[in-house]
Amino acid sequence: MKFKPNKKTLNVIGRFSELIEVIADKFYWVTMGGIAVDAYAGRLTRDHPDVDILVFRNDLERAENAFKGLGYPYQEFTHPKDNSLVYKVQTDDPDRTFSFQIMDKKGDEEFEVSFYRDLRLVFPISYIKPVTWLNLEGVRFPAVSKEFLIKLKQNEIKNFKKFKPKKRLNKYLNCLKDIKLL
Repeated sequence: MKFKPNKKTLNVIGRFSELIEVIADKFYWVTMGGIAVDAYAGRLTRDHPDVDILVFRNDLERAENAFKGLGYPYQEFTHPKDNSLVYKVQTDDPDRTFSFQIMDKKGDEEFEVSFYRDLRLVFPISYIKPVTWLNLEGVRFPAVSKEFLIKLKQNEIKNFKKFKPKKRLNKYLNCLKDIKLL
């Protein structure tokens, strides 16, 4: 049985296509998260409320200008374990449709990225360069490697088991499903 996306998912994908037109050649960026997982699977497998994108810190101003150019209000988030570290910029629309997760290069071989529960995770640069070009619902975009997505999903599962937040059960179940898809 083929998955039928809801209107919000179709809207997110349409708005993602518009964002790509604005940021395409302006700076280095790659898509991660559920949209990338489904693109690797070659089809939509579930609804997506947002799109997660990685950008380098030195491109942050260009990323924010893309949001401004599209009329999206946005908000910078500092890490709860280090208030001096801006770790993501997210649209401040009711749906919080897009987020730019910020990366820092560590020499020529590694990069570092932080997430809400994780401060400064380090990965090999080969997880994001060279990019893999994917297509989902007619939208073509650069994505992180499958290996990177698997590592992220494994980390989310570990955090879920450690903290057991009831409101995140669906995210945990999606992580298990994503690993099978990859």
